[in-house]
Amino acid sequence: NKIPNGQTLQKLADYFHVSVDYLLGREKNGETQTPEFSTLQRRARNLSRADQRRLLKIMDLTFTDIDNGELDEDDSEDF
Repeated sequence: NKIPNGQTLQKLADYFHVSVDYLLGREKNGETQTPEFSTLQRRARNLSRADQRRLLKIMDLTFTDIDNGELDEDDSEDF
């Protein structure tokens, strides 16, 4: 009957690879978020704003490559 704090909720969400909103019933489909995406979110949260902007630039370049057919899905396994 004890209500978990935010840190405990985040640990549970990370363990089950879902969002805290999903645990709280605010998000209907927690399976739309992959474990890899959850890891990206968690790690990005701990970056400085400058590093977050840098990561966004890198991701934008990667998405452009994917959209242009310059990065095959098989290439992603190299990362």
